[in-house]
Amino acid sequence: MTSAEHRILGMKTGVARWVLLISLVLNFLVIGAYVGLTMRDDTRARSSSVINQITVVVGEDRKEQVSEILRERRKGWRQRRNQRTDDWSAIADYVASDDFTSEGFAAMLNEQGALSESGRKESRSAFARAVSVLNAEERAEYAKIIRAFVAKRSDNQGR
Repeated sequence: MTSAEHRILGMKTGVARWVLLISLVLNFLVIGAYVGLTMRDDTRARSSSVINQITVVVGEDRKEQVSEILRERRKGWRQRRNQRTDDWSAIADYVASDDFTSEGFAAMLNEQGALSESGRKESRSAFARAVSVLNAEERAEYAKIIRAFVAKRSDNQGR
């Protein structure tokens, strides 16, 4: 019997090797995707979804009002992001300049921090307004969502 006559499951040996290789690669991709999804730490994504869960507990008559308030949170994000980019360009120029001082550098960093903090303050204020629209029952239901988030986050941090 010559090597050309060898068959595995009715396929020529070379074809069978390719089928086996492709099968193994696909198995590794599926296993890798599963492991990646189960092991990732998406705390930041869950945080955002906790905020957006307000729309799940609010009554239909006020859902659009709450959604509009939550959209306000994003108002100005792009402008602040562009400003921070410009600030970092200026910071890079300052760091490279001959006039560099640690006090000047700290002042530039503090200005950028103030811009970021003002954005966070606006976002927190809009979030508080959205929660204030909820009635007592809805707030109790929302509190359960927050507690579940905190418990999940604590588990992820190994506490």
